[in-house]
Amino acid sequence: NMAARDEGKSAILAKWPRLWDGRETLMACGSCPGGGGRAYASPPAMQALGSNQRILQPREGYVILQYNGPSVSTRTYKGKATGTQYRFGNTPIHRTKYVYGQDVPPLLELMDGGRPLFEIITPSALPDQDNRPEEPQLVAAGAPVRADVPVREVTSGVLAQPVLDPPLPAAPESATSGEAPSSLREYSLQELRTYSKDWSRDKVEFYLAHEEGKDEPRATAVTLLKGRLNAKS
Repeated sequence: NMAARDEGKSAILAKWPRLWDGRETLMACGSCPGGGGRAYASPPAMQALGSNQRILQPREGYVILQYNGPSVSTRTYKGKATGTQYRFGNTPIHRTKYVYGQDVPPLLELMDGGRPLFEIITPSALPDQDNRPEEPQLVAAGAPVRADVPVREVTSGVLAQPVLDPPLPAAPESATSGEAPSSLREYSLQELRTYSKDWSRDKVEFYLAHEEGKDEPRATAVTLLKGRLNAKS
């Protein structure tokens, strides 16, 4: 009856308000009209903590957000301010991402069972001082050897240098719904085949997410980038 219908509707809206007001969207399956994933717009910076626990470095205009929900499958969350969609899931690749700063406050309000779905991660920008490589000291040729003064051997090893993440497109000062960063370069299929061989895993992930988020993604480009990603696993 209508009373039971209204009562059930109220219970559903109370339990999943974030789905009703558009803050979270569920991906359609492949058998649904239009196919699954065509509504997904790629985030500006698709970065995540890998299985080797890489630390994402702070980026101007972005906030590093970590998903703490129980869902292993990826879910799409839409930023209220910019309209950007972000994929999160409880997996190493999708647990931690860059998010536009103006999209963060509404995402921090999302709860699951009384617990926040997201939290801000603030990593240290510099490596631990205690773990830095020790600089070798040189000893002059022919220096006298004294029992009370220890002499360190000359080493020819190359000092370890920090590996920096590839640059990301700058966050826009003000973005509207569906607007993509204007500084992102578009590659032709031939260019992708040539250049992507030397890309880092982060850059391949970024351009794969960008390609999949297009209204009409290029199947050949998606297959090529997925192959590059698998080769770097």
